Amino acid sequence: MRPSLRLMAVAMPLALTLATTACGGDSGATEKREVSAFSATGDDALATQLKPKPLAERKTIRIGISSIVGSYAAVALADSLGEFEKENIQIRFEFLQTQDALVMMTQGNVDVLATQVSPGLLNLIASGEDIRIVFPGGGRPESTDQGLYVNKSIFGDNGKFDLTDLKGVKLAGPGGNRPALWASLFEHLKSNNVAIGPKDVEWQDLTSADSINALRNGAVGAAYASTPYQKVVADDACCEFVKGAIAPTTGVFYMFDDRLIKEDRETGLAFTRALARTTQKYLLKDYRQAKEVVTALAAAQKIPEDSIRTTEPSAFEADYNVHTENASIYQSYYRSIDSGLLQYKDDLGEQNLFNTSFTEELKNAG
Repeated sequence: MRPSLRLMAVAMPLALTLATTACGGDSGATEKREVSAFSATGDDALATQLKPKPLAERKTIRIGISSIVGSYAAVALADSLGEFEKENIQIRFEFLQTQDALVMMTQGNVDVLATQVSPGLLNLIASGEDIRIVFPGGGRPESTDQGLYVNKSIFGDNGKFDLTDLKGVKLAGPGGNRPALWASLFEHLKSNNVAIGPKDVEWQDLTSADSINALRNGAVGAAYASTPYQKVVADDACCEFVKGAIAPTTGVFYMFDDRLIKEDRETGLAFTRALARTTQKYLLKDYRQAKEVVTALAAAQKIPEDSIRTTEPSAFEADYNVHTENASIYQSYYRSIDSGLLQYKDDLGEQNLFNTSFTEELKNAG
């Protein structure tokens, strides 16, 4: 009898949602994201572009976040290891569901959102709210085995998986079709000339554990497997990993409203500088080898230190790339789910969703 993943969910508090997970696997996780964003390297870069510039007046920044997971390692470490303190910033985490955090930001009750792109966010921006993505969270490594898995029962007569086999299948994952990460799958299908859209599959909104149990017993034909569940399904002859079906780049971001972008830009810049410095100092290599990092992340995530050491680290962008090109992909995906999901006619441009001026200023500082 196959072991139940419900026991794993109890034993391992790493059960993460679809778009906010770190990744499980080997130690070569960040090999393609280690090129420095700076003309100087190492300590020289930190001493110039990213040198702390403490605010004259101490500021408290309230961050709306659903939970602290591996993708948010930069903000957790910057808080725990004193990088925000060096900027004379105090952090207060407000643990909120995404929609509640959006409402709180529009009311001025949170200063920063740490979340993913959603229809609610896009509709708010289209209605005139000046919320912009300013800095990326962590993504999945290029070498990850986290992602889309398919049950071999859906394979065609040739006994091999083809992307066209996804038509009509039951597709499972946390949040059903709402996480923006699924946009990557349908863009992948489109780029391979496979005419399958979100309406051509049967969505199942299941927890990570239930998704993998359903996949293994054939109740669904495909599912998203996040850490640590992908290790179970990867070792099961029932199923196959579809490498490259979902892009490994980040799906979570830090967002400011107009106050930190314009009215108090100095504080916004100090906040992003602390994130950038933390990324450069701690997160571009295998951070599981650094005891202070492991200890800080375990405390922030409320999990055992061994869970950090045995889970593949998230991959962080050395040049803080927020992938502005995905603006149209996100919106195309949501419109293809339901024509009324986005409550505005013309797509938002990249400049309406992203503001890269903070990272550009940090790169050019001297």
